[in-house]
This record gives sequence, C-alpha cells and structure tokens, in this order.
Amino acid sequence: MFLASAGLAGGPFILVDALAPVELAGAACYRREKCETCHNLVEGEPKMGSTLATVGQKRSADRMIDHFRNPSDVVPGSPMLAFQLSPALLNCLSAFLLKVTPENALALDRIPEFAMQGAMVHQMNLAAIPES
Repeated sequence: MFLASAGLAGGPFILVDALAPVELAGAACYRREKCETCHNLVEGEPKMGSTLATVGQKRSADRMIDHFRNPSDVVPGSPMLAFQLSPALLNCLSAFLLKVTPENALALDRIPEFAMQGAMVHQMNLAAIPES
C-alpha cells in the first residue's frame, strides 16, 4: 500500500488501496504518454478528452484497449491518436483506469515515480516469460 498526499503542501495523507503492479505500471504509462494533456483524472478545467476517474465505472478493459488501439473506430470523430504500446502495456493502462475513481484520483496521481517504474519493469519481465 502507498501513502499519498491528497492535499496541498503535503496536506492530509490518505491510504491508497493496495495497487497491483499492473495498475502501478498503468499509472506510469498514463504519465509517460502524457494523457493529462488532453484528459483530467477528476473534474477540473475542461480539456479535449473525457474525465478519466469515471471511465472504469462505464467501460470494460477490452473496450478501453480497443479505444487505445483505434480511437476513431470506437468513438467516431475522436481526435485521439492510436497508442503504439505493447499488449502488456495497454493492459496496464486499462487496469490503472479501472482503478481510478473520483475519490482516489488525486492520491493516485501522487504515486512516487520509482514505484511506478519498478512496477513497469516487473510487468515487462512478466510479459517476456514464455508461456509453458
């Protein structure tokens, strides 16, 4: 489990539900792909893309992955560019978005970079293990 500040200037700390490595790696993908350029995790200044803290309540992982691969096929007219990520990383990103809620989004946005990068390495190593 991770403690993350939900307030300003180190404000009150809240306990974030235990995040699986796949979800932490998805948070790393979210940051690395700069999703916040077009999307908010929670309500805020309007952006081109949807607010993501409620996506997991409305969409399945499969639908999200289809959208990441071919945005305009899933949402006609979508200006979003297709992701050029491996299937493993697309799975991580969808797992992260399924975990994000309006109640935990600010804390999830403050996960330490080292934790996300470690989870990313872990997930990539798992993806490289051949199935027996």
